[in-house]
Amino acid sequence: MELNLILKRRNFTALIFILFVSFGCKKSNMTEVVSAKNPGSVSGSFAPSNAATLVSLDTVNGGVKYSVIPDPDGNFNFNSVLPGKYKLRITPTRLYFAPSPSDVNVSSDMNTSVPLVNLTYNSSAQTGSAIFSLDGGTPYIINNNWISLTYSASIFNLKGSTPNVPSYYYLDIKLNNVNTSGLNNIPGNGSFISLFYYTSPGNNAGYWSSNNGGFGSVTITSFDPIARSATGNFAGRLVPQGATIGTKIIDGSFTNVIY
Repeated sequence: MELNLILKRRNFTALIFILFVSFGCKKSNMTEVVSAKNPGSVSGSFAPSNAATLVSLDTVNGGVKYSVIPDPDGNFNFNSVLPGKYKLRITPTRLYFAPSPSDVNVSSDMNTSVPLVNLTYNSSAQTGSAIFSLDGGTPYIINNNWISLTYSASIFNLKGSTPNVPSYYYLDIKLNNVNTSGLNNIPGNGSFISLFYYTSPGNNAGYWSSNNGGFGSVTITSFDPIARSATGNFAGRLVPQGATIGTKIIDGSFTNVIY
């Protein structure tokens, strides 16, 4: 009888010990699981700042996990990202090549800073063109292979050059505070129309601008933020800069230039 009682007491004591150890282990594991799931964050940027429309963190096997729209300066931030391994993918506009996905490791309660991602311009995707005349003479044509438009943070910058055969003109039109179509008078808000003349093998033989006494205007007749294209016309009196002499009366237009 006494022996049975002793055995029962020992068994009860052992059971209590097992439950205590088991509960303690589970509590410890729960703490580790919760700690391991504390989110982290990812931040970075790309250039040019208007080259992409979406940035995503995909799972290693290719599924989209998180996505953000970058700001006008090309910066992106992911908050509340579960720890783990991801592939950073950048979705470019049609004027840029998609960069290769990069590996990103996210840790709990830490920010992972991604190095600057540079996107390569795809000139063959540009469909726009521009044309301008100087002092009422024969028009110069800038075709799609020689023209580019960047638009970011309300800055509209159209650039292009005539074919190099062997000398050429380089046109640069910059407008600030542009958010829609309409008339933009120059000078104003740091906007300008500039024209450079180069001779082979790339010597600057002339520079005229609306700055420092010149004037002009740019009218954007169509500005489509969905198709990311613009059409318009420009005119102005460009005065010589530096050692260049003589003025240039410029008149021209641009059609369906993609940005």
